[in-house]
Amino acid sequence: MEATIDTKKVRSWKRYEDLRDFEVEWLGKVPAHWETRRLTTVCDFASGKAHEPYVEEGAKYVCVNSRFVSTGGATRKYCTENLSPARKNDILMVMSDLPNGRALAKAFFVEEDDLYAVNQRVCIITPEKAQHSRFLYYLLDRNPVFLRFDDGFNQTHLSNAVFTKFPLLIPPLAEQRAIVAFLDRETARIDALIGHKERLIALLEEKRQAVITHAVIRGLNPRAKMKSSKVPWLGEIPDHWQVAPLKHAVLFQEGPGLRQWQFTSDGIRVICVTNITEAGIDFSTYQKFISENEYEQHYRHFTVRKGDLLLSSSGNSWGKVAEYQDDTPVILNTSTIRVYQNRQAMYRRPLIKWTLQSVATREQLELMMTGSCQPNFGPSHLANVLVAIPPVDEQSEIAQYLDEKTQGFSDLKLRVLSGIQRLQEYRSALISAAVTGQIDVCEEVLLND
Repeated sequence: MEATIDTKKVRSWKRYEDLRDFEVEWLGKVPAHWETRRLTTVCDFASGKAHEPYVEEGAKYVCVNSRFVSTGGATRKYCTENLSPARKNDILMVMSDLPNGRALAKAFFVEEDDLYAVNQRVCIITPEKAQHSRFLYYLLDRNPVFLRFDDGFNQTHLSNAVFTKFPLLIPPLAEQRAIVAFLDRETARIDALIGHKERLIALLEEKRQAVITHAVIRGLNPRAKMKSSKVPWLGEIPDHWQVAPLKHAVLFQEGPGLRQWQFTSDGIRVICVTNITEAGIDFSTYQKFISENEYEQHYRHFTVRKGDLLLSSSGNSWGKVAEYQDDTPVILNTSTIRVYQNRQAMYRRPLIKWTLQSVATREQLELMMTGSCQPNFGPSHLANVLVAIPPVDEQSEIAQYLDEKTQGFSDLKLRVLSGIQRLQEYRSALISAAVTGQIDVCEEVLLND
């Protein structure tokens, strides 16, 4: 049976009655009997060390980098040596991230000895025995005090001094245990529901990919005479279609490797991998600019034009395709590829967009991708991808069919994603309220024991 949760219940939790002002203004009133301490008075602190020379697939130790922490341990690489070991009940935290990065101050709770080798840019926080480690984990994970050091423009580095001065609000140990029991239970329920929604998204994406791949390889006529394409990823295609590498059909341009110091607070916008989404080009959460002078002198030839297709070529979000639909000048960045129509070729932009998203194209690119830690591909790989090319009139028909057919998948996916976002926001709000004394959960724990 599907898990359910009332996201309005957070407003009805019991409140503490005896309150005092907290030293950090934004938090307001806190329980009077909770103690204020500096983080370093209740924890030992150590920085991780570089393990890159020892990275080896299948080695003994898990190398804890920012990617590992930000994905909750899902994305892993391994190393043969452990220069900075983490022990059971340690808290590992990311100390450095890009502007607006989701990994900054993200924490990971260690539940096993002799497994994790902590890399640079990640620190080890070891609570003293008088404190409940998981309470501190809940309190420190993405704490607003740390996030305030992110100005949204420069890469953020949390210094040792930030941890030394961190104002820690600590309840008695018995209350710490009660809060942990409450949060472990409630977050497990929320996470189960989020997991259910994420599986639904995966199924929707699988169905969407199947519809796209069938249309761009088999066409829309079920009675069409078929022939072997002699390409394993394509199989049989309609008898009157052709097979050709993409370089004979479209043109490519990869973005330049812009440096961090070249970015400005305004000017000509730069399209990054993060901006390319299934729903289109999105600048709402991540923005980069270069000066107009820099643009005119060095980068005008990387200008993206209205109607161009943009393809992400690196990282976990590789292969996302979106059409640029604005007249405002923007330029490419590294790991973004502009795909535009070759006027002499018989392959039109509307269908190119769907062909780039097909399973057949993705499988070919996966075999060509380079890089072990950060897989990526470039125009030279994309140029050699083999595709099935129908006559021009069929291209338009297939593209229109896919525009209409996939819209339902996209609409449903957006609704599910919106539900996930609400659950995540509720989860964060509930944790924050419990660990800062905004709600009293002790009786709630006793009632559910």
